[in-house]
Amino acid sequence: MKELIERVRGHIEEIGDCWEWTGAMQSNAPTPTMNYKGRVGAVRRFLAEAQGKAIKGKLVTCKCRNELCVNPDHLLVVTRKRLQEMVSKESKYTSSPLRMKKLADKARENSKLNSELAAEIRDADGTQREIAARYGISQATVSVIKRGKTWRDYFNPFIQLIGGLNK
Repeated sequence: MKELIERVRGHIEEIGDCWEWTGAMQSNAPTPTMNYKGRVGAVRRFLAEAQGKAIKGKLVTCKCRNELCVNPDHLLVVTRKRLQEMVSKESKYTSSPLRMKKLADKARENSKLNSELAAEIRDADGTQREIAARYGISQATVSVIKRGKTWRDYFNPFIQLIGGLNK
């Protein structure tokens, strides 16, 4: 453990109680990473293992919620579900219709459809296969539009009554 702590201390900057990592990071997430005993992995996982914590199938995060912190005293081993619960309680984001619309618009930038076509499809008569052929899309796409699973009308005043934001 002492050897690991010494290696970690060589790549940190102490800010208050936190040990902020200044070394390598994962390319797809702000996760402190290092090579230790021939393995490349998350610094927090190496530290939790060295402390004897059971980490198999769990995530290692910090109590201080600082994504760069690797202080062994701040480590918290949790399940993915528990971490999601913790984050959702702290989150400044809500499932407001405006935010949901912005996220949906970003995801739809390269789509064949637009909200007007989706509204037409929602109101269209005929079988789903006929509608799909008319608009050049798949029957599955017609199905999810008609069921309100995609291309939702976020400003419909009744959207929450019918469960449109929770599915």
